Amino acid sequence: MDVRALSFKPAIQKTYLNHYDAIVRQSDYRTSQSSLFTEAEYQDNRYKLKGGLRYTFYKDAAKHPSHHLDVRLQGSTFLTHNAGVEVTFDRLSQFQHSLEGLPVGWALDLMVPASQQLPTELSHQYYVGGFWGNDTFYATLGGYYRHLSHIATYKSLLNLFAVHNVSWEEDVAAGKGASYGLELWLEKRKGRWTGSMAYTLSRTTRQFAEINRGLRFPFKFDRTHNLNVQSQYLLQASERREQRFHTGLYFSSGHNMTIPVTTYSAENLPFWETTGTSSNYNHLYSFHANYRTQMSKVNEYRVANYLRLDVGYSVLWKRRTWQHELTFSLYNVLNRKNPYLVFHEEDRWKQLSLLSIIPSIRWELRF
Repeated sequence: MDVRALSFKPAIQKTYLNHYDAIVRQSDYRTSQSSLFTEAEYQDNRYKLKGGLRYTFYKDAAKHPSHHLDVRLQGSTFLTHNAGVEVTFDRLSQFQHSLEGLPVGWALDLMVPASQQLPTELSHQYYVGGFWGNDTFYATLGGYYRHLSHIATYKSLLNLFAVHNVSWEEDVAAGKGASYGLELWLEKRKGRWTGSMAYTLSRTTRQFAEINRGLRFPFKFDRTHNLNVQSQYLLQASERREQRFHTGLYFSSGHNMTIPVTTYSAENLPFWETTGTSSNYNHLYSFHANYRTQMSKVNEYRVANYLRLDVGYSVLWKRRTWQHELTFSLYNVLNRKNPYLVFHEEDRWKQLSLLSIIPSIRWELRF
């Protein structure tokens, strides 16, 4: 059993053209949820079945009650003595919305509760795959499809940071999404060299009635390729000491962005040309009222790929009742400037990158 009481205070801080700040659109939302869950498992020499149920009673900030049932089903069987197939199904509910639509690279996680206007998010996922393994190697290959409903996003950043004061609910839209792809996992478990490789080929989309004329578009974190390779090589092993060399390779396709492609302006109205201290408007008002930016299609631009290589060396000393380990490592040994944020400023494209090459030393004592 799980019982939770949550409080949310979504708000936006704005800086107006006359240089004062204000907290607007702040609300206090209190929700509660109670859950009961159970699971069962059956296994014999050939088959393995596992299932779980989770019932949740949710009451939103307006005290409207709703009932939800999450389901997890998993089944696998051996076709030979070391190979088989696996099938899974998951139905999950989420009672807090993580708002999408913010600029890529922002370290923000804006959470709002589910309500009648923004219903509980639902996810249905299906997976079919095969597995093979022995004492040294293990591999899996499978495909998945995930359907998402009641996803929340901002309709437009122009509304989010607008000067007018309206409730944040009017700036949010609910829609649906989908994600599908192939997953490959390879692992070597024994020998002087051990390691693993995980690769995903996928596509993720979103669709909202109020955005992109209701047409489907790529999710900003739709990464076609995602690769993670980990390896360890045992340099020396004895009863009292071990030395290992570690490597980690990370690669992923760049994320998607909606970018400005051109600007245009309108003819100034007479009162915008008013000068002197008697005017209620200054050049900033004139600029924002007459100059507009034309944007690309939603998430049409993909930034550069992400690539990072880490290396490390560790020595482990063993004692009868305790052991300690010293590790030297280099993060991003290639010193690659991976894009964290790409933006347009002063008629030029600029890139913000974080965490170049970083050396580190770690000592660990275990009893």
